[in-house]
Amino acid sequence: MTNTSSNPTPIPISDYFESSYSLEGNFSFENLDYYADGTLFPVHIGDLFPPKDEGDESHLYRYKVLLKIGHGSYSTVWLAIDLENETHVALKFLSRGRDTELSLYQSLSEAEGSLGQESVVTLRNSFRVGLRNEHTVLVFDVLIPWTFLTQKQKEQLNLKATVFELASGLSFLHSTNITHGDLHQGNLALKISPEFMFTGDEFIGELNFPDVIPILPIPYSKERVRQPPPNYQPPKYLMSNNVFLDYAKEVLSHEGALSTAKLQIIDLSNAYQNTPTEIPLTKRTVRAPESFMEELTSLKFHSGRPADIWALAVTIFEILSGPKDVLYFASRNSATALKSIMTQIATPVPEPWTRALLEKGIVAVKVEGDATDQPPWEKSGLTLVDESVRGKYLDLLRKMLIINPVDRPTCEEVCLCLSKIMKESEAK
Repeated sequence: MTNTSSNPTPIPISDYFESSYSLEGNFSFENLDYYADGTLFPVHIGDLFPPKDEGDESHLYRYKVLLKIGHGSYSTVWLAIDLENETHVALKFLSRGRDTELSLYQSLSEAEGSLGQESVVTLRNSFRVGLRNEHTVLVFDVLIPWTFLTQKQKEQLNLKATVFELASGLSFLHSTNITHGDLHQGNLALKISPEFMFTGDEFIGELNFPDVIPILPIPYSKERVRQPPPNYQPPKYLMSNNVFLDYAKEVLSHEGALSTAKLQIIDLSNAYQNTPTEIPLTKRTVRAPESFMEELTSLKFHSGRPADIWALAVTIFEILSGPKDVLYFASRNSATALKSIMTQIATPVPEPWTRALLEKGIVAVKVEGDATDQPPWEKSGLTLVDESVRGKYLDLLRKMLIINPVDRPTCEEVCLCLSKIMKESEAK
């Protein structure tokens, strides 16, 4: 599926690579300089990974790359065929030296059988690549990104069950002392039953060709300020994920594919176990107010789980409200974003916060009006749930979207409440 937008995609800029090509459409590519300094590992269609042991004569390699699924801040993700059984897998090539995500998945595997585990993507395998084996590759089942679904497809799901699966997955992470740290709709995906998934590589002939930009190294000269690093590995081309979009469309077009689909939380690249990250990397649209406070003041918050609860509440609200009604606090200016939260959520601001903000010349927004007044965010939204239980969801979200993180419920408490709402809805 080629994007037919009239705006050409800008060519990625690098001190070490160049290209004379452009694409018609709105495509996103990873940063080229991440290849120049070895941060990212170059992957191409047809690449084989990893070499088998000498005693294994079934295949020389285990996986063959077929398509690009996407990229993130710290990785690229590719669709591959498992040559042992002809099934498809997702290969996530991590940035150089970023092994924390592997250790987190290994920790989750030790909690096998725990409630909510099926709502977090499962690590199937891992291996290492690179000149010095400096890149870890994670192997997962192929999932369909939540953001690939149309609104009509989302509404075909049992959304009450979907948000419960989301909460139970986060509860499982918290039970193993893992904070996700970047929970939003872009880090959710659907696990589709195997009978609706492709196998082998024959399907490729039915899809469009991928959009690629050939990449050429720029010869070094005295006029150039920066000299290329030694042993850098440039990719032959950059590739969009337009063909994987077609792949996902075909999978979702199968009758019954959505009726058995299960939501899973993906991407633990910003997650941590016990020790929080120093810089708030959470997407700004779901970032909790205490994260902005850490940016703006000297206050520090020792637990990230309440911030996960905040992000969970915003995500639940968005899923149950559709595309038009969203909680949006994503100003580029952190002080403006924090004031937006205080205005829209309209719950008391802790006194230490007010003092800390005043020390930085920032005046906290005071909650005005009668205590029974309905905050702005409650007046719209949650249009995709029955009116009979809408109030129940609002009551829960009010508790989750409290300015002071110590007053928010635990994820286990959220799951119990969501389960109760589902049962009440089914009984009516």
